Amino acid sequence: MTDEKKSLLCCKCANCCKSIIIRVARPSIPKEIKADKDFLMARGLKILKENDKCFFVSIPLQCSQLNVDEGKNGGSVYFCNIYNNRPDICRKFDGRLVPAWHDLNCMWRGV
Repeated sequence: MTDEKKSLLCCKCANCCKSIIIRVARPSIPKEIKADKDFLMARGLKILKENDKCFFVSIPLQCSQLNVDEGKNGGSVYFCNIYNNRPDICRKFDGRLVPAWHDLNCMWRGV
């Protein structure tokens, strides 16, 4: 996929800039597991996946450098204020490699 094609898809989506995913240690006591889950979900956080060691939690936190232009036809266009100087983590990101359970729905996957 060309850089131009990726850029066009990013301008329509920007899901990777609208939240962060963190790993939270999972308690070993069942009662504490439920309490931790209730605590996270009560704050509007989404548990995407869990295993015996941790929870993967999505936090709705939009990047401060992400801007949106509401289109006349209802379609939003997203752009990054610091695109040319964005951090390496953003520069190297490839949404096609993100596991499906991450709930990212990157538009690069379908191309």
